[in-house]
Amino acid sequence: MKITLIISILIAIINMIAFFNTYRKISRSKVCWGVVTDLPVSSDSDGTTYGVTAEFRADNKKKYTYNSSWKTSNPGYRVGDRIRLYYNPDNPAINGIMSFMGAYGFVFILICISLLVAAMMYISLNSYQVIEWIHPNHFQQLDVESMPGSNNLQRL
Repeated sequence: MKITLIISILIAIINMIAFFNTYRKISRSKVCWGVVTDLPVSSDSDGTTYGVTAEFRADNKKKYTYNSSWKTSNPGYRVGDRIRLYYNPDNPAINGIMSFMGAYGFVFILICISLLVAAMMYISLNSYQVIEWIHPNHFQQLDVESMPGSNNLQRL
């Protein structure tokens, strides 16, 4: 169990580094408006999912395309909708959707999951201390001799 706690903390740290790298990338980017040009469709036994394709013009007046790397059952956009995008001014082909979940969503979810696992492991490894913290003197109040079957415990 201690190894699971250590691994989940390491995963949280790695994801926090990825979170701040994404933040740094976006803070150095330009923000612009684009137009959704397509919602690529994928269908399988789980249902239909949609991606997002959008076009935008960078400061150099050239047209670039954003293609989502993810697909969802509800893309939240329709063809022709305006969409906020960010792009690298030195290489506008490096771009993404300018929204919290679009930029940080996956990393944020992984951080939350790994911190939740770490908290659960900590609590399970230290349950005695947690119970004492919630209910002081809980274990001191137990009278083992008056419990049913205590005669069997004394014989062991």
